[in-house]
Amino acid sequence: MLSEIRVKNFAIINQLSLEFGKGLNIVTGETGSGKSLLIKSLSLLMGEKGNTELIKHGSPFAQVEGLFNIENRPDILEKLKELNISHEEGEELIIRRVISEDKPKVYINDQLVTLQTLKNITFPLIDLTSQSYPLIEITGQHDNKNLLNRTFHLEILDQFAGLVNAKLIYFELFKKWQDLQKKIEELKNSTGQMAQKLDFLTFQKKEIEEVNPKINEDLELEEKTKAIKNQAKISAFYKTAQDLLSQNDDSILSALNLLLKKQPEVSGFHDGLKSWFTQLEGTYHQINDLSYQIESFHEKSVFSEDQVEELHNRFNLIRKLQKKYGPQITDVLKHYEKVLSELSLIENQDGIILKLEIQAQELFKQLTGLAQDLHSKRKQSAQVLIKKMNEQLTDLNMKGVKFHIHIEQLNQLHSTGHSLIEFHSQTRSDAPSLPLSKSASGGELSRILLSLKVVTGADQFSRTYLFDEVDTGVSGPTAEKVGNKLFQISKDQQVICVTHLPQVAAFADHHLVIEKSTDGREGNNNIVQSFKLSKADRAKELAKLLSGQSITQTSLKHAQELLKSAQNLKDKSVTNKSLNS
Repeated sequence: MLSEIRVKNFAIINQLSLEFGKGLNIVTGETGSGKSLLIKSLSLLMGEKGNTELIKHGSPFAQVEGLFNIENRPDILEKLKELNISHEEGEELIIRRVISEDKPKVYINDQLVTLQTLKNITFPLIDLTSQSYPLIEITGQHDNKNLLNRTFHLEILDQFAGLVNAKLIYFELFKKWQDLQKKIEELKNSTGQMAQKLDFLTFQKKEIEEVNPKINEDLELEEKTKAIKNQAKISAFYKTAQDLLSQNDDSILSALNLLLKKQPEVSGFHDGLKSWFTQLEGTYHQINDLSYQIESFHEKSVFSEDQVEELHNRFNLIRKLQKKYGPQITDVLKHYEKVLSELSLIENQDGIILKLEIQAQELFKQLTGLAQDLHSKRKQSAQVLIKKMNEQLTDLNMKGVKFHIHIEQLNQLHSTGHSLIEFHSQTRSDAPSLPLSKSASGGELSRILLSLKVVTGADQFSRTYLFDEVDTGVSGPTAEKVGNKLFQISKDQQVICVTHLPQVAAFADHHLVIEKSTDGREGNNNIVQSFKLSKADRAKELAKLLSGQSITQTSLKHAQELLKSAQNLKDKSVTNKSLNS
């Protein structure tokens, strides 16, 4: 929902701010007051290209800023997240366009973005796969992009027919079928390369299997290699230890043995010496054990030349595999599993293709049935929609205009089935039925969209509808019906309508007036201002629309009657909705 739009140095506008609310927002003003600039500024927020001609004379830049409440737009919140555009929960989305002689700038929540990014968020192309819709739907003389879009026509018809979920189920199957077709094509196209690839994969398989590396084997080999490099130091240490402990004549064990031999000579002279010799004997045995351990370590740590060569060769084989297939042995083993998988695929390719083709044929059969079911239901619902639409158009006094839906069954399946749906209109009974783009004026398009929204109800995603020229060529009772229909739509969607008809304006939940005046202090420069009318001021504004600037008692009374009549119809509409729900 659009909360506010702020315009600065834009065309004839110095500075202007308009606040909008829920429901029906009516904008009125004299011809040339700047109402059309509202549509132009909103179009910029929807991604339309801007140019320097929009900059107010004498100003360095023009700026348009829009504030949107998007709490009910999960699709847009998701896009902001994907684009890493910061947005706090509960805060409004702020879009700003700055146009200058330098490069124009686009900001979303004060983050600089491209114009295409803005379009993708605020006015994306209607696409079944994205399930995303515009923030504002502008329909008028020049802004009717969606109403002329056949994808939009299909979406409207399917919504009316209750086929949205069925179409999504079909789409998921269609995507799966497409993926299968692509995989089959890739396998068939790769047949010529398979023999060469088979040789290559077989070589890799054999190369890895011949080495047969074990996890962490490279680390163990590194430790052994370090031991070889330090073998001289270790051998010297072992020799020194053995010499000191037991090998030399003056070794520790020799000295201890000499002392122990003195035991018979002296142990009888002192009782304490017996205990001392017992400890000495224990020490002798401990050192003797250490000497044996050192000798054992030495024998195990000595590498023969054959062992050293074998170790180096093994280490080189492991390193060669790691350089080719990954930095770690785990990577080499993962590559090996991949090679086995690809070999299996190649060796069984014909069988795999046949299996996939059978699956694709079964899916195609399912899709054809679903597409035919969708097409049949679309044809049935189209007749009902045509009838209801023409009732609405007749009610809006669109004399001679008839709404049609062109339905054609295509020869090929597409992502939405095999239906081609296009909205047509017929401007008079003897004229052919033509696509809306070739047959409907801006005012007619607005009233056709108005009728569509009345007939089909609310969309899945809430948005703002801006109607321009919806009241072109209508007056009196028909204008009152236009206002009532706008109000009906606004119960589910925000509606902004630029109008000059008091019968339409009488239905407003919020009535804004745009005025243009001349400020003497600025020469003859035009000043554009906006006002949100109170309940009392609304009657005066409607009286102006009825009789011009001079408000008479008659026009004021008529205006009050219009407001009362509109309120009665609004109350009745709300009551009916409550009863129906």
